[in-house]
Amino acid sequence: MNILFYCTFPNQKIWIQSIKKKFKREKVHTIKDNINFQDIDIAIVWNLPNKILSQLTNLKIIFSLGAGVDHILNLSGYKGTPIVRIKDPNMATRMSNHVLSQILYYQLKLTLFQKAQQSKKWLEEKETLLNNEIKVGILGTGFLGTFIGKYLQQLNYKVIGFKNSPAKSKISFPIYTKRKINNFIKECDIIVSILPSTSKTNNFINHSFLNKMKK
Repeated sequence: MNILFYCTFPNQKIWIQSIKKKFKREKVHTIKDNINFQDIDIAIVWNLPNKILSQLTNLKIIFSLGAGVDHILNLSGYKGTPIVRIKDPNMATRMSNHVLSQILYYQLKLTLFQKAQQSKKWLEEKETLLNNEIKVGILGTGFLGTFIGKYLQQLNYKVIGFKNSPAKSKISFPIYTKRKINNFIKECDIIVSILPSTSKTNNFINHSFLNKMKK
């Protein structure tokens, strides 16, 4: 079996070493190798150039290294090959930290203090909400969304989630489905979107959606 690995991550050398170690009996290639792209069976990729994808005419499956799949779906060379998203715990942790940083930026009113600092003004202490006074809605409760929701729960935030269809496995916070989207929006103080960028999710968050949120 021939595997093609391609990504633009800074730590791509670590990735290729790990993949070769995991698949010792298979041939793992990069685009720097002298290979016939038609011989490739599996592609493990992130931001693969279209000119390369177009040459993978016998591809059986694509593994996406990132959170989304739009980097594949948006390529003209994509012909419907099955896509599997790799679950990376490190990426989930980084995403959770980023989400928390943005929540705290709002919660602690850091914009006000930042502007005051730039203007060299002293601000009196501002009253801020406690974690358990804030309800965070997770829009998209797949692997990443569920991971982030559980992470926020551990910090005592109230968490609810949205998923198009009922969850197949038990999740530690309430899940709203498509029929209850308006209830989901109205309950949230903060909404975190973990939705992939696809034709079905484009403009999902629009003017009407935002108008239903708490003011």
